[in-house]
Amino acid sequence: MVQFNENSYTITVKTGTNPGENWQQTIDELLEMQQCLNPEMVGDKIFYYAFDLIRNMLPDIDLAIKMAK
Repeated sequence: MVQFNENSYTITVKTGTNPGENWQQTIDELLEMQQCLNPEMVGDKIFYYAFDLIRNMLPDIDLAIKMAK
């Protein structure tokens, strides 16, 4: 589900399983898809919004430290 806020949007993904594991797998798959792109098909596209989504899915340093414990 997508919720539009004043200066942002929020995407809620129901996982049916462990959300943390699903989140990690989603990031891995997005990056693997990017690695498989054929430069001839992509041309000069930079995929700014897709990479911004991935960047925002990653934890900040405080959350990453908590997750590592």
